[in-house]
Amino acid sequence: MLIDDVEYTYLLLEENFETLYQRCLTSEQKRRLSDMRSAARYACWKVAKQVRPDERAVDSSVCHDLKMTNRQLATVLQNLGDIGPFLILAAEAVRLAAALVPAPADV
Repeated sequence: MLIDDVEYTYLLLEENFETLYQRCLTSEQKRRLSDMRSAARYACWKVAKQVRPDERAVDSSVCHDLKMTNRQLATVLQNLGDIGPFLILAAEAVRLAAALVPAPADV
């Protein structure tokens, strides 16, 4: 389900934020991590806000890619070494989650 995958992206970042933040070596990495968490939270909120999301209208390849990227993120989290690869994967997951946010309705 669409909301589950987007929410999972956000929860991976939110629930592991302190550990991830401590692993960041530079202020730039810390900023990127914080920005990604905020973007994931926003995507989760926007997708959940939909009254009845029409998942048929969503690009299934993006959903699949998000699911796979989330799995990779969870795996990297289990054996977190260098934060760099995690940040790259997290950026991709957040990008995919944001791509699933519905376009604003015309006013």
